[in-house]
Amino acid sequence: MLRPHDPRDDDADDRATQRATHRAADRGDDEPGTPADDTSPEAAGPGGHTPSSLLARALVAWTHVCLRVPAAVLVAAVVSAVIAGGWTAQSLGYKVSRVDLLDPKSDYNKLWIDYIKEFGQDDDAVVVVEGNSREGVVRVLEELSREVARDSDLFR
Repeated sequence: MLRPHDPRDDDADDRATQRATHRAADRGDDEPGTPADDTSPEAAGPGGHTPSSLLARALVAWTHVCLRVPAAVLVAAVVSAVIAGGWTAQSLGYKVSRVDLLDPKSDYNKLWIDYIKEFGQDDDAVVVVEGNSREGVVRVLEELSREVARDSDLFR
């Protein structure tokens, strides 16, 4: 809860600072409130504990940097995002070839590569018609040819 400023509080703060300065001078410290074992509030983590792991110390240090120079951190973040976006625009792509989408060591893919070498890159439709007589096969092929010719979007 907020309370109005009381000038007496300033005097109390000044007296506390003077006492800490005198205690530090008695201990031989250079600055008041900084014990010799480096457990100052600035070095302490959450709850006043000194971080023990390397990651925790690195995160505390990074937080201090972000709090000291937020504009520089923001500029560095924007610059790195722009660089990453530019690199992504130049490098990112997708592959639609069957050869690129399959494991090059698989037996199926080796057969597919052999097929392409022999018959070309076009994705042709191969139709096999089997019948009892030549006339029946020809009749089915002519009917199939008419059906394919009607759908010119899919077949040339």
